[in-house]
Amino acid sequence: MMMRLRQQYVSIAIWDRCVLHGEPYRDLNFYGKTSPVVSGTLGISPATHGERSIFTTTGLPAISDYADAYTPPCILSRQLTTTTTTTVSLVVAWRSRIITLQLASLMVQFTYSTSQRGSMSTFYPQHRDRLGRFSSAVSGIILSDVRIVFATLDGDIHTTDIEDEDIAPLRRAHLGDVVNHGALVDFTGCNRWWVGLYAGVPGHALRIWNSETEELVFVGGTLTDPQSVMGWHLLTELNELIGRVRVTGNNMAVACTRLRVIVFDLQNQGIILREEESQRRIMVGLFDANNESALITDDRGVASVRLVEDLEEKCWFRLRGRNLRRTLGCVNSGYGLVRSAGEIRVYEIEQGQYLYNFRERIGDCNALIADEKHVAACSSDGTIHLWYFGAE
Repeated sequence: MMMRLRQQYVSIAIWDRCVLHGEPYRDLNFYGKTSPVVSGTLGISPATHGERSIFTTTGLPAISDYADAYTPPCILSRQLTTTTTTTVSLVVAWRSRIITLQLASLMVQFTYSTSQRGSMSTFYPQHRDRLGRFSSAVSGIILSDVRIVFATLDGDIHTTDIEDEDIAPLRRAHLGDVVNHGALVDFTGCNRWWVGLYAGVPGHALRIWNSETEELVFVGGTLTDPQSVMGWHLLTELNELIGRVRVTGNNMAVACTRLRVIVFDLQNQGIILREEESQRRIMVGLFDANNESALITDDRGVASVRLVEDLEEKCWFRLRGRNLRRTLGCVNSGYGLVRSAGEIRVYEIEQGQYLYNFRERIGDCNALIADEKHVAACSSDGTIHLWYFGAE
């Protein structure tokens, strides 16, 4: 019997002007640039620690202040449930800032602004001399109930506690060295690990930190060696996604580039447990993983759902449309979601059966993520769309 899902649609138009630190700052206009729209993608990977769920997201970097180009925001959605209320938090990476929003209601369609019920916090990476105008672009965000961690393309990692009402000042947990380490193209993690995927220096593709002590425990890997030159270009040019990494269950992680997929052990010096070279190009924007399954799509539009443990195929399905370069995908524990040709289509990931599509057409999309309760997408006009995705 197929589970029926219900959707609650909310459209959150990013504000034209917001107030930061009590004073009008500038027009945060996500609509007004004339440069070509950049296709950014996001994924979400849950890991549990007691009653707390931690969701991580990464994607095409949010461009620095000095970039004269359209800047799509990167987003993260999370559900926090207490005995009386349910709150959804969104994290927006816009240019070189991290902006968190807390939304009080999902019952009606509305436009969010700072005057409405809700709260906003903005975090700025610590200033230093940087190499390349995109070096302060955000390459990944980790959000938990107690803190937020984010990394930039030049390898800096910042963190702050968000458990108390008085949010602590932002702290640099790790100082990046882009010349010797390469560009940090993707960043993810959970309650125990931080994982960075680098490109630019051969033999330095992966870095693993103990997130509790912030100690670097592993450096190595060759996954992105063929994309080393592309890694350097990311610092100065808008380019396609190089690779993605996702933390899964059992202290493992899975990562991909357009050429290869690897599964590696976070506990044992990044030992590669399984790897596979693709005969066809992998669409990095359609790659995602949860605790047990990974979604891997080739350039013919064949989406393969694999078991993370051994990369054995569970099922496959074929995507609609011909232009896969603008197609995004993500998975939760039971469903795969693909944004193509202006619509979001839902597949179950046990048999690969197509179920339905969301009735709202949102046009071109820069970001798509999902957890067990919500789906969030950012369309190219700067609007964040949020659906409730719970079972009836």
